[in-house]
Amino acid sequence: MTKYQVKIKLKEGIKDIEAETLMTFVNASDGIRNIKTGSIYYVEAEDDANIEQFVKEYLINDQLDEYEIIVDKSVNLQTDGYTYYT
Repeated sequence: MTKYQVKIKLKEGIKDIEAETLMTFVNASDGIRNIKTGSIYYVEAEDDANIEQFVKEYLINDQLDEYEIIVDKSVNLQTDGYTYYT
């Protein structure tokens, strides 16, 4: 059994309406200059599963999205209520 993280975001040049909306609420004094939205899926699969085929068929739109598949990023750090994976 193998664990994966699949990170998906819009390709460069595709309008990110959700991020643009968030930016309307941010003040310049906050120090935030840019926001990009995306999704992370946590997948556990058999060792011989074709995870890339799964991602292409079920999780992304080839025209809009780019993705990254990361194998077994199991170390997580808890900080101020947020979980960061390294």
